[in-house]
Order: sequence, then C-alpha cells, then structure tokens
Amino acid sequence: MTNSGTPSDGLEQHPAHVEPVVFETEDYKQRKVILRHETWHNHILYNIRSGKPGHPELEDHVDDIRGIIEDPEIVAYDPQYTTREHLFGLVPSHAIDRIRPMKVVVEYGENPARVVTAMFMRKITLSSTGGVIYERRKRVKD
Repeated sequence: MTNSGTPSDGLEQHPAHVEPVVFETEDYKQRKVILRHETWHNHILYNIRSGKPGHPELEDHVDDIRGIIEDPEIVAYDPQYTTREHLFGLVPSHAIDRIRPMKVVVEYGENPARVVTAMFMRKITLSSTGGVIYERRKRVKD
C-alpha cells in the first residue's frame, strides 16, 4: 500500500474483504465475482500446495477469464459442489495457433462469488459436468 491508501502494485482492493483482487466483475446473471490475487498466483498460475506449476499458460489470459465470466458460451453445474458453476468459453491461443476451450470455476457460496480455478481444456464432455445451466445461443432476448 502507498501512503494514500491505494495499492502500490496496481491491484484493486476489494472493500468487503480488504484483500487484493486481480479483478471484480459481474457474471452473466449480474452477480459480483472476484478473482483474488492469492488464488491467481498461488493456485491458478503456480499451485504452491502441490508444488506443481499450475497453469502458467494462463498468465496472459486474465481478460479472457473475465470475459468468460461475463459472457460464457455454456455454464454447467459442478458435479461435486452445489455452490459452484463451470463457465466455458472459446479462447484463441496464439502460442499453439488454435482456438481452445477454457473452463472457469466460480464458487457462488460467498458474496461476492470468487473464481476457484481456470484452465484450458482439451475437450469438454457433458458427463464431466453436473448438467447444463445456460447456453448463450439459446439466450432469450428481451
């Protein structure tokens, strides 16, 4: 923190938790969602609990994660946690010259909701989800 009370590293401070966040946004149902700095660095990019690298390939994809939360292609129930949703979107991966599916898991049992994890997927199977909640192409227009 600087003397003015603002973060010196450019991170936002979430007022309810007074913790650094990478971003705060609203999801496809206008619910507030945050990506905590700790989750981003200590779980998604570098999984310090397991000592494994996590998903460092996501480092340049913060805006894609936010975009998927705001306007997902498909949302599915989490097969294990009733308060979580899996949000899916398609993301260009310039490193491998492909468009890849990305999954963002959001925990809605807290307010604001929080990103639990995010990752690129090779494929998405319906059997790996708890069922589809929302499909963008079937969105009803007002």
